[in-house]
Amino acid sequence: CNNIHKISKTQMIYRQVLKNSKSNNQLHVDQGVGVIPIIIFSARFVIDERKQPALVLSSPRKAPNRRIYRKFGSHRFLDVQVSRDIKDTYLEKLVTMDLWIAERRWSFLWSKKCESPQVYVFFAEEGQGIGCAERISAQDVLNWCIPKTFNPGISVEKLDKRMKLSFSTTIPSGVLPPNSLSKVDDIVSDSGDIMTDGCGLISAEALDFIWIHFKRYECFSN
Repeated sequence: CNNIHKISKTQMIYRQVLKNSKSNNQLHVDQGVGVIPIIIFSARFVIDERKQPALVLSSPRKAPNRRIYRKFGSHRFLDVQVSRDIKDTYLEKLVTMDLWIAERRWSFLWSKKCESPQVYVFFAEEGQGIGCAERISAQDVLNWCIPKTFNPGISVEKLDKRMKLSFSTTIPSGVLPPNSLSKVDDIVSDSGDIMTDGCGLISAEALDFIWIHFKRYECFSN
């Protein structure tokens, strides 16, 4: 905690680290390692004076509350900003190379589309502060976000859109008890169009469960 405080220079983040470490077993959210995301790392991909690619690290910043951060820990994600004028050959090298930063091995996970700069997200698979039991590949993280068994033959465009949901800012509302969900077929029109497309029904009991845990999490995080 002291090391994180020295890096972040933010008392609020430090308080959240302490709160998280003391109460991690009291509020189970998303079956992950951290109830409250703490910090996230970022960098800029540039071409230096010698025409060589380089990463310029930025100061750590407070992490937004995202499900993927609560699951794996926000400190294992690195956002790399890349200008649109960077050549594709440099980008290919960036996303395929063995990237070691701060004694951690980072692998490319996903590219977030935007105007400029474009953001390439990397994940720390192993290294400093990551125990043997916590080692996981970027590909396994991708499979957790979008399980292949439920998404056979998914297109690159749709995968990109669904990955974006994993990085949306969210507020958790508890983990539903076993056997709470049942799969039903979509409603299909006479012309063959799917009318529901993933929508469903929810019971009053489930709504009460979500509301109670939502309020509990908000009280805990504040």
